[in-house]
Amino acid sequence: MKHRISYGLIALYARVLETGLLDRPRAQRAFEAAYLTWKGLLEAGPINGLSTLVTNGSTIFDVGANIGFFSVRFARWVGPDGRVIAIEPEARNIDSLRRRIGQAGIADIVECVPAAAADKPGELRLAITRGHPADHHLSDTGVLIPAVTLDDLAAKDPRPVSLIKIDVQGAETMVVAGARELIATHRPAIFVEIDAPSLARCGSSPRELIEALTELGYRPHQLTRDGVGDVETTSELVARTAKGYIDVLFIWAEHPSG
Repeated sequence: MKHRISYGLIALYARVLETGLLDRPRAQRAFEAAYLTWKGLLEAGPINGLSTLVTNGSTIFDVGANIGFFSVRFARWVGPDGRVIAIEPEARNIDSLRRRIGQAGIADIVECVPAAAADKPGELRLAITRGHPADHHLSDTGVLIPAVTLDDLAAKDPRPVSLIKIDVQGAETMVVAGARELIATHRPAIFVEIDAPSLARCGSSPRELIEALTELGYRPHQLTRDGVGDVETTSELVARTAKGYIDVLFIWAEHPSG
């Protein structure tokens, strides 16, 4: 159901985009409002359950921040002494993200990083999917963008890292590879989207991503409105990805909630 609605809204967006209406600021903001409403009601699931894993004054990484649906919420969870590092490579999304952060009065909490998170710093190319504003992805061709690692960003922040959210259209395995020191030091909860076609596009797979995290000492859980749910096996998760993308919560095995 969720996936059918998602595909329908994407098709509608593409048709409206062709009319040129979304080049007008008022129309663009109307679309953003509709997108955020859909995200909250249907697509994001019981994300408030993640708040049970966040400590006040900690740091959260929002990797693939888009226009800030998660970043705004994360800022409330960490409080005025905390930090949200919102990483987003696409220029139009970054503009919207910064505007929303300013309007919400949380610019002192949320740092916007206009880059892609990867396994090493440098430069990469971003393919712009004009008909789908949440499907810009790393590619061999496209716009040249800076690449950063979570390890490097975390080294500049003295706060403990409590949560990493990753939704980067197939580059999730690369993000994890660039966060090994952070993970070893802080053992944050990791909330990640797993989509088989997107991962394959970047030379990875659901099994490779899941095993990369389990080898680091993590267990995959269902996320419920009350927080951490049941443990799931790799085989169960891989089977679920055959029906479409899934969001999975990984908790360090020795965490009290794990």
